[in-house]
Amino acid sequence: MAKTVLTERNLRDIPGDFLRWMKDPISGEGGMRVARIVFNIIGPEFEAARRQFKTNPTGQRILKDRPSLENTVLDVAHLKSLPPEAFGRQVYDFLNNDDYIIPGYLIPGFFMMNGYYDRVQKDEEMDFLLHRFFFAHDLHHVIGGYGPDPCGEALNAMFTAGWSGIISRRLSYLTFFGLAALSMTPKVGRTRWKELLDEAYERGVRTRKSTPLACVYWEELIDKPIEEARAAIGVPSGSLADMSTGDWMRHSRSTETVINSFGKMPLLKKKAKALTEAVDGYGIHWKELLRHHPKTIDKVAVRVMSGPTTKEELMGILAN
Repeated sequence: MAKTVLTERNLRDIPGDFLRWMKDPISGEGGMRVARIVFNIIGPEFEAARRQFKTNPTGQRILKDRPSLENTVLDVAHLKSLPPEAFGRQVYDFLNNDDYIIPGYLIPGFFMMNGYYDRVQKDEEMDFLLHRFFFAHDLHHVIGGYGPDPCGEALNAMFTAGWSGIISRRLSYLTFFGLAALSMTPKVGRTRWKELLDEAYERGVRTRKSTPLACVYWEELIDKPIEEARAAIGVPSGSLADMSTGDWMRHSRSTETVINSFGKMPLLKKKAKALTEAVDGYGIHWKELLRHHPKTIDKVAVRVMSGPTTKEELMGILAN
């Protein structure tokens, strides 16, 4: 199977991936399609981020130290032990919010599914940087103060777009994520919603002037109070920072239908918890699990849901 080349944009596969995402948006298959869209659109920007790392003092230090953001984000016991005002404790609370059905390792897992990430051309240094990109998603949410609900996801996408500097605000609304955000009808109304999306983008722009997106030493901030961490990065205040937007979409029947994955949400939540149990309870490494096809991963979830099993049995499902 052909390799994915980061220095080349691959726009021809995006329509097909988008249609498959629409069929089952909040699922392993849907997440996998979003991951492919990201790689196919902004692949060249990863190389630009590498160059930025090498010219930024903090980036140079990160490349020298090689800290594991994966280990930091997945150290649940440490995050839970921190005081409520700590950045890391708020990351823990974010990942355990009832609105958030995706385990912390599952977002990077979307890039791994069906062996996709294995087919991306990359050297060891780029592999390290890509892992940091994957595991920073939830940290962007928390540092920006945007929740795990659909409106929070849209605002975080705009915040991250402004922070990255990859695309202008106007063009950001023509991307997959921008079009999804504009399709929403939150309780605040479309006019105010557009203003809040613009504000999120501009917060990202202002943050970038202080600290480039790729050059945050997250591991050094995890134990600090959230406001101290924001100040260290240069994140400005925002009218929606730390405000819950979890119930903003309930009055929109069409959007709620998509968000509810066409009635599949209750089952998807159960399967997400089962995958967490496969990793945390049965000791299967998240990469070992999530690099398979979504249908195979689904079989593991169903087996865990059916009752006690063993790591060997689950590995057998993956092997077949």
